Amino acid sequence: MTFMRVVTLLTIILLAGLWAGNADDLLGKKAPAFSLPTVGGKATMALKDFQGKVVLLDFWASWCGPCKKSLPALSEMQDQFRGLRIVGISIDDKEKNAQRMMKDLSLDMTALFDGKKSVAAAYEVSGMPTAVLIDQKGVVQKVYAGYTHDRIGEMKADIGKLLK
Repeated sequence: MTFMRVVTLLTIILLAGLWAGNADDLLGKKAPAFSLPTVGGKATMALKDFQGKVVLLDFWASWCGPCKKSLPALSEMQDQFRGLRIVGISIDDKEKNAQRMMKDLSLDMTALFDGKKSVAAAYEVSGMPTAVLIDQKGVVQKVYAGYTHDRIGEMKADIGKLLK
């Protein structure tokens, strides 16, 4: 590959990254409204159903290794904070994969199915897992990309501040 082709390719990659959406762009803004079916399809839920609560949206997929570690910790977190609602949003292509993972991990949390990935696109999710913390007024306060054990501690501290 010639030098000019390499420079052109790198320029295109850089510009694509600059123009691509970024969930951090949502900070301080009203969270995008949505309505999705629950995993299992027994009901439909919307963001407005959680109005007045602190909401942690967690975008996940059954093929995501770190999601398998973060989801049980998030499920437990819901019991620790009064006024918090954790909402998992699966972006699996097949709902049965999301159902299987919920069962395998014994998750007791609200789980919605975004098979068309329209909500993930509205929240500009670019990696798994991604969590979005929304305050009682519906404003995005923080975006957490990826998972580490320390991230759960950070989330708990941020949630605690919002619930004071």
